[in-house]
Amino acid sequence: MKEKYPRMFDARSAAWLRRAMILVVLLAALRPVVAQVINFTAGYPRFDQGTLVMLEEERTLTIRFTVTGSDLDNAAVAITLPDDVNYTAVNSLTPGITFAPTLAGQVLTLSATSNGGTLVKNQEVKIDIKMRANCRSEVSATIPVKVLSAGISKGTSSAPLNIARPQVTLVSDGSGIIGYTTPTETKTIGYYLRTTTANGASSARVTFTISDQITAADFRFNGTPITPTVSSVSGGMRTYTLNFPSPAAMGGSKITNANNKKITFTATGSAVLCGQQIITSTVQYPLATPCGPAQAGPNVTLNISTAGQPIFTMPTNTPSYVPSVPYTGTPIPSYQIPMNGTSLTYVKAIFNNTSSGAARSFQVGVSAGGFFGWVDTSKIYIQVDNNPPRKIRNQELDMSKYSKVYNSREFGYIKPALKDKPASIAFVAEETVPPGSTLTVYAGTYNGAIYDNGNREVYYPGDLYTNRGSASISNVKGFCGNDWTGQVWRASPNLFTAHYMAKPEEMTFKRAVTKEAKILVRPASVNRAPATFTIEAPSWLTIADVKLKGDPNNPSYKINSSVSVTKTPHGPHKCDVRISSTSQDLSFTCVLHVTYTSSACTAPLTNRDDTVHYTVSQQWPDGTTIQRVSQVAQPVHHLCDLPGIELDTFYLHRPDIGLKEKVMPWLTEFDDGTPADRDSIDNNKFIVGEDGEMHWEGSIAPSGGPYHYIDMPIDVTAIGGWAFDFATGEKTFEPNLSSAVVTVDGTPTTLPVTYTPSTTHRGYFRIHNPAGFPAGKKVKIKVPFTTHVGINATREALIRSEFYVSKNPVANPLSPTSPGRVGTDVANVRARVVSPNWSLNAPTSPIVFTTRAPKTGVMIGEVGQAIENFVRESRLSSYMRFITIELPPGYTIDDSLVLYKGYLVTSYSLKMNNSSSGSGTRTVKWDLNNIYQMNPIAPVASGKWKLPEENWNLRFQGTLRVDPTAPGFKDTAKLKMTCEYYDPRTNQPYKIPNEGGNKGKNLVLSKEVPLIYNFDVKLDVTPPEVISYAPTVVGPQVTLQNNSPSPLRDVYYFFDGPIKNVTMKQVVGGTTTYTHASTTPNKYGCWVKVADLPANTRHTYELQYTDTAPQCSGHTVKVYVGSGYSGTWTPNTAQAFNPQTEPQFVEQTLFKIKPSTTAQIAGELLLFNPAKPDTIPEGSTNPAQTYTLRASLSSAGSEGMVRHPELQLTVPVGQIYVPGSARMEYPIGTFTPLPAGSALEAALAPLAIAADSPQVRSVRLKWSDTGIPQLGTDFILPGYRSNRTDADSVYLQARLHLKFRAMCNTPFRGIQYAGKVYAENICNAAATDNGNDATAFMIYPDVAYDYLFSDIDIQTTSQSYAYNEGWRRDTIVLNFRRILGTTTNMKSTDYLEVLLPPQMNIDGNNVKYFGSGALASLNARPADTVIENTRTVTFRRLKLPFPTAQYNAATPVKGVGALVECRIPVIYTPEGQTRAANPVDSVRATVWSELHFGNCDPVPTDFGSGKRKVGLFTAIANPHIAWIGDTARFQITSHGFDGQWYKTKTGGTAASSSNPWVNIPLDTSMVGDTVFYFTPSINGNSFGNVRLPYYVRIWLRPWFIQNLPHLAYVCGASDTLRVKAGGMDVRYQWFQDGSPIVGATGTTHVVTSPGLYHVMVRDSVTPPNIIYSDTTDVVFREYPVITKDLEDIVDCDNLYRPLAVRHTGRFMRYQWYHNGLPIPGATDSVYRASAYDSSSFYRVKVMNPCGDSVMSSRCYVDFCELKWGEIVRTVELFTPATVETQPAGKRHQLTSRYDFNFTLRALGGQSLRYVTITADHPAWTENGGGIERSMISDSLMTVRVRRVNKNLRIYVNGVTPLTNLTVDPSIRRVWTFSGRLYIHVDRPQSVRLYTVMGHLYREQSLTAGQTVIDRLPSGFYIVRFADGTTVKVLVE
Repeated sequence: MKEKYPRMFDARSAAWLRRAMILVVLLAALRPVVAQVINFTAGYPRFDQGTLVMLEEERTLTIRFTVTGSDLDNAAVAITLPDDVNYTAVNSLTPGITFAPTLAGQVLTLSATSNGGTLVKNQEVKIDIKMRANCRSEVSATIPVKVLSAGISKGTSSAPLNIARPQVTLVSDGSGIIGYTTPTETKTIGYYLRTTTANGASSARVTFTISDQITAADFRFNGTPITPTVSSVSGGMRTYTLNFPSPAAMGGSKITNANNKKITFTATGSAVLCGQQIITSTVQYPLATPCGPAQAGPNVTLNISTAGQPIFTMPTNTPSYVPSVPYTGTPIPSYQIPMNGTSLTYVKAIFNNTSSGAARSFQVGVSAGGFFGWVDTSKIYIQVDNNPPRKIRNQELDMSKYSKVYNSREFGYIKPALKDKPASIAFVAEETVPPGSTLTVYAGTYNGAIYDNGNREVYYPGDLYTNRGSASISNVKGFCGNDWTGQVWRASPNLFTAHYMAKPEEMTFKRAVTKEAKILVRPASVNRAPATFTIEAPSWLTIADVKLKGDPNNPSYKINSSVSVTKTPHGPHKCDVRISSTSQDLSFTCVLHVTYTSSACTAPLTNRDDTVHYTVSQQWPDGTTIQRVSQVAQPVHHLCDLPGIELDTFYLHRPDIGLKEKVMPWLTEFDDGTPADRDSIDNNKFIVGEDGEMHWEGSIAPSGGPYHYIDMPIDVTAIGGWAFDFATGEKTFEPNLSSAVVTVDGTPTTLPVTYTPSTTHRGYFRIHNPAGFPAGKKVKIKVPFTTHVGINATREALIRSEFYVSKNPVANPLSPTSPGRVGTDVANVRARVVSPNWSLNAPTSPIVFTTRAPKTGVMIGEVGQAIENFVRESRLSSYMRFITIELPPGYTIDDSLVLYKGYLVTSYSLKMNNSSSGSGTRTVKWDLNNIYQMNPIAPVASGKWKLPEENWNLRFQGTLRVDPTAPGFKDTAKLKMTCEYYDPRTNQPYKIPNEGGNKGKNLVLSKEVPLIYNFDVKLDVTPPEVISYAPTVVGPQVTLQNNSPSPLRDVYYFFDGPIKNVTMKQVVGGTTTYTHASTTPNKYGCWVKVADLPANTRHTYELQYTDTAPQCSGHTVKVYVGSGYSGTWTPNTAQAFNPQTEPQFVEQTLFKIKPSTTAQIAGELLLFNPAKPDTIPEGSTNPAQTYTLRASLSSAGSEGMVRHPELQLTVPVGQIYVPGSARMEYPIGTFTPLPAGSALEAALAPLAIAADSPQVRSVRLKWSDTGIPQLGTDFILPGYRSNRTDADSVYLQARLHLKFRAMCNTPFRGIQYAGKVYAENICNAAATDNGNDATAFMIYPDVAYDYLFSDIDIQTTSQSYAYNEGWRRDTIVLNFRRILGTTTNMKSTDYLEVLLPPQMNIDGNNVKYFGSGALASLNARPADTVIENTRTVTFRRLKLPFPTAQYNAATPVKGVGALVECRIPVIYTPEGQTRAANPVDSVRATVWSELHFGNCDPVPTDFGSGKRKVGLFTAIANPHIAWIGDTARFQITSHGFDGQWYKTKTGGTAASSSNPWVNIPLDTSMVGDTVFYFTPSINGNSFGNVRLPYYVRIWLRPWFIQNLPHLAYVCGASDTLRVKAGGMDVRYQWFQDGSPIVGATGTTHVVTSPGLYHVMVRDSVTPPNIIYSDTTDVVFREYPVITKDLEDIVDCDNLYRPLAVRHTGRFMRYQWYHNGLPIPGATDSVYRASAYDSSSFYRVKVMNPCGDSVMSSRCYVDFCELKWGEIVRTVELFTPATVETQPAGKRHQLTSRYDFNFTLRALGGQSLRYVTITADHPAWTENGGGIERSMISDSLMTVRVRRVNKNLRIYVNGVTPLTNLTVDPSIRRVWTFSGRLYIHVDRPQSVRLYTVMGHLYREQSLTAGQTVIDRLPSGFYIVRFADGTTVKVLVE
């Protein structure tokens, strides 16, 4: 048996050695760098508790270790603290040993201060360090601990630590739903202040947020009163904040996860509250500064009884007028209201809230006194009950409801000062009106005289209200959504203002006649305010009589005897009619009958057109008289002269007449079916779509003819404000001219009638009779027409027709003054087109079922037709044929439908015609043909009704039934009714006659009626959606309200949904808890019997149950209630409840369970070995030796449920699971073994395979796979918000206990289990902290060993630990000691291993050992040969022989304590930039031997090791080539290099600290090879004190002394290019067009051909430096030829115009000319002509560098100076007497910019051959092109002066006698020779050269004599002289 413990040790040493046997001691001992060994005591370092809670109490880290081998000098202990963790105290527990702490960053260093800083070997050191955590993230950390000597680590270990934060929250002490019977009830709200985990908290801040309509009071903590801080926040909320600064403020203890800290307070609502009010809460930890976000507490719902809907009514005596605000006295009567328009009175309106619900806001509308008042918006007030009135602010006014007084013909014209004053206003007020309270509104108004009509007409066909203040209230907002959608409106008792109703019809008086005018008036409230109507006629018209009569069309409106009519004449032409009454109000249509007599006609006969003026004034009791309140003007004509034709009559005729009408009280219907009397009906009124006729009858005058034309001009004046279009537009009247008939002298003719419209209301009819109309004969004209109007429209107009004849067509027939018109007669007719108004009305309020009983006699709808009454005539238009009713699911209607005709109790019961059902709906149809007598002529049969006339109304009612159990039934649905109209005349569907998109379509109306099921027994849930945090759910509350007078007995609830274990705790009406029935075989559903429910009582229950299948979308649970009603009932609780078949069904509702989706998972792994803590036993050879792994998954930090918790468990090497050992602990304290066949046991099976133990294995363990029935297959951990009691916390964690065995391949350096936790929220989304670590503490195998070595100290002989291209060799020195094993021989297999960077190798193949003391013999030992030398990608491994024989021979202690040195020569081989990215590597050395674990085979183990970092430095180049004068960048490319540069190997100062080192060599003496140096440093870490070499080669670069030009233009046959370069040994090579020129290697080169030339210069360096010269473009002489010349340009839009020519040749030069003169600086190829220079002549000369040139043509650029108007120019001609000009004269004018052309003719004996023509402006010359001549003959020429834009003088000279005609022909010659053009002329002139293509080549000015033009390209040219002579020449 191996020796485990040396016998020479004493007892204390033996104890220490026992502690050191475990692997944690061994591994820690293998860390020292020198001779000492640090042995950490087993289980240390460690914390007194495993969790450090942030901001709470301290935790103590205890460190225990022993120094072995030798004393530890300059000793210190370094502890690296996590972020935001501080130490508070350090205590040394070993007597005589003291430490001084220092903190640098998070590293706490404890420097030994006793014994000179030395820790004595073999003495255990004990240190306690107290720590505290600040706010930070939670983490499972490892605290590293190092023992140091002189700053060098001698041993390391670590201590695991969890850093946690207290999760402080609130938990409701109940369900979280508090039921209120009334809003003002007081309830106590309770919360527990607690944590979700075991980590306690010392302080907190709790904040409750509550509506400001709820009063929170009596705050207590565990019964002791506390005072909150109260603040108002936005949204009508208040916060109540409670501060708990310390445990002392909380009863002396911290906040824990126990429910022992209770906060209570009372909550009382205000009277206006209803529905649900939510109390939210948050908890901040700690109190001072929050650590992490505040935690939301549970919401507590205050379920306050519904307060009801506010409903307003208005008393019958409101509104009224009052004098002030507030006012409670008697209102001002309407007739005593001031009417002067300036006295303020208030409209007072009262609104009573008659409901049980308060109003919080409302909209009020107020209107002033009808049409004669306005509202002062600055004087509007509201008052609630007797509270002080409050003025309405401007921002409360609703401008969208603002109407203004305005000018109109109907009401009058507002005084200018009152323009835009409001006639009515609306405002929205946020004001609470409690139930039973009164809201009073005051609005200031001004009434009466607000108009100033002047002479403008004012008339209106209806009533003009005055003093009619009105008010309304609408859009009433209640509380909790109880809004009132109704509206109440009422107006004050009002008066009416007298006025004219229409403009009187135009009247014509022929000669002396008497006629009566009927003026429609409304005298109005003459019983309170008499009215005076004034009539004023022209002088030829006498007012004979005035009478006031009632409406002839309405016999019920009669004037009684209380009315007094007083006439006051003011001469024969003016009369006042005062109307007053002692009682009768004449606010109905009356007629003023005014009788007029026209004066006799006297010679000369003339016609007169005049006007009768009607005005009315009204006198009010306050003394105000409103003048001209209404006024109209009546056109009148006095006809004495009636030539041509006289209009006897003009009228309308309606062919279709109705039936004779029977007049009865309150009923108008046709009598016996006979037609109405034609003479008694209104022929001028038509129903839309009807036909009518226009008739004219007249007499042709006996003299003056014959007349061939009759014209009838039409002028239509609309009445009532709507357009009345004639023949065009909407065509209210559409004449049918093809059916027109003209009758002459009683005989119909075929004369056509035409109509020509001028506008939509004017035009003329014309009849043309070619034979002429016979004198003295009658003419009758009939024109049919059709009527058109839109839906529900009425059109009325006065149609005025003139009537005259003419002999010829009148040019303007509509003008009375048009020549040719004969006749002045005119007539008017009133026309009216009405449209039926079809209606289908439904009840405005829903049909409400408060019981299951049928609704009998329900008025479902009212259908009808309304047309303006036809007097003494019944018109049949349409009738109702079919009624269809469509009912929603659950509603039915009985077969019989009861019909009511009109408003009488005349009914008819009609059976349905047919019905159909589908998709839960039912459609029923009735045919009404059976109830009508379809033949109006036949007697009405018994049981039949007459067909309805123009106005009819039909109501129908039936019996509705409800079945809320029907599939698809909804609480709110709609009944749809459809009515189909038929035509009684055709018995076919009635076609809509009105204009528009529906014209011609069948008339069908539809309407919907809301249906509401509002049973007297109400079943409600609060809230309708419950948030669940666990499968066990609390809430909602269910309330059963019995509003009926009878009790409900034997009440059962049935819950249909995936829930079980239902309990119902009564919270209103009792306190009993009821549970579900025991027999519930149906899969979903639970029965619960509760207490009987008395009449007019409600019971509320709080539900608690188990959700059997929580899911993301939640569950809907249906709730049914059944009852025996007044009897008994025992349901079969073994079956599900079926409301469709169960007669005891009462009501149903539903609620939804919605789970919280917030989930957070956490985990923990712990190892247990009771036999020997902190170690694991060897269980390979002894299977009975096991240890336990406990895996915990927790939802303690999760608000909501955590679904499918899982653990990805990673098992370290060598550990195997013991099959069948798994146990599940859930809830905590309850253990259940896993069933043998469970999926979780199967997942563990791979961990039990011993053969797999060499690998790290990972398995996924799912808590849903336990196979334990009570845990199920969908395992869910509840959220912490589900906690209701302390005991609930045992459900927040589930633990899996597993047993493992450690196999022989267990790593001796310790093992650590690892895990990652996974889970989902209820929606199967990843939970928070998904994938986080759950790691166990490091634990070590219980091992034994034979001997140990110290850590190996690695050095070099040079003390340099850096290598590069220039420093490659060194010797590595290894120093080590044997520290244990004084009696045990080393094994022959022991060896020394050295790992080098892969680029390093042993230099040679031998190493040498040296020893001291007992091993001094090693010095004589020959060099050893390397056993193994292999290279991998990452390192080179040297296996060296170990001097085991010398150790074994050393006595007496086997070489323990003797220093041994091993020297290894090495060499570094650079590999380019391979090591630049990772320059830091290491040299590692290890002594390998064997270790023992239980009875397992020995394992090769590291018994001593060491490591030394080395730097492998890389230069950017070797050597680095630099250039004199150039910037050099000396650079070490090694990543992180931060060394300094030197110019010498030793001494001196640093040349640079930058990398690269930027250097510019200037000293030419340095040319050649040189060496610089740098210090080896990487990221601040120096690798020795030896500077490494950096090799540099310095050189000179070539440069150009003389470069090439960019262009060489060669005018001759060749040219020489020159270049010169400087540098070292430079050479030249010339290139042409990119190719080298053979032999061209000098500094010059002769070029004979064009091309691109450059030179390459290079030196002799390797690689060579190459530079290139600039490139020269060599161009040989090119002659310019213009290929596209200048042309004249007209540009009227731009200020500038670019000019350019196209030409041959490159590198040309340019000179531009303006009006013949060179333009300074204009030498570019393009010139921009400017309008600022006026229109001008331009040309350009193109030249090459050799001087060859060509001139362009002259062009004229016209900038259109006349664009903005014509400018006149003057040209003066100065000619000798021997010529004449055409045009003649000296002075001539023409428009600017035009050519001036004239002809010169020589007089007898004279010649023009030698004439000169000049101008006084240089722009106009013959040479310049401004003056051109054309010789016609010797004595005749034409001259053109181009584009005259200035005043000019033209001079003509040189007229010679004819005797000079004999001229030598040689005076003008043209010839060529040797490529030149020769021209000889006798006087100066210009010549132009053209190519044979006609292009101008150049223009040349010639002097007298010979001119030579050379350098012309070969070819033919045309030479043209100024006189037009041309010569063709060839240039060769």
